Amino acid sequence: MQIKTIKQFEGIIQKEGNLQIFTYKGFVCLIRRNFICEEGLGKLRLGELNKHTIFHLCGYVGLPKWHKFYKKNYDKINIDCHGGLTFSGFRGNDSNLWFIGFDCGHAFDQSMLSHNGIYRDVFYVKKEIRSIVNQLIDKDYIKNKRKELEEIEQELVEDEI
Repeated sequence: MQIKTIKQFEGIIQKEGNLQIFTYKGFVCLIRRNFICEEGLGKLRLGELNKHTIFHLCGYVGLPKWHKFYKKNYDKINIDCHGGLTFSGFRGNDSNLWFIGFDCGHAFDQSMLSHNGIYRDVFYVKKEIRSIVNQLIDKDYIKNKRKELEEIEQELVEDEI
């Protein structure tokens, strides 16, 4: 999507909001809008957008303590997502979830300073978050669980014969 005016950006912010929280396959997921302006991160209010404002969406997935990537730095995690992972850490005061995430504020993304890129909307970010979760699901764990269930099923069949 290509956005041409500040009014269009304001309309999109009103429509999309600045924060969405949802779960996908048991993982807590966040979509958060970062505002960066002359006054600092997050200090901007709607109606104050100008050509020096950068704002973009970021996507995060919360990892529980049992996950193998809990407390791992994002650059040590091999996940394919928009622009690569750019964040790992706790969000807020909750130390039960370690978040990994990406942002849509790269040179090829549209912001008020970069009009040549493409604006990555909430639908795009949600798709990327789902892709991350699908990559995070430990295929070995699922394979082992399937094998365990097949063995149990086989034992039940043998017991009935």
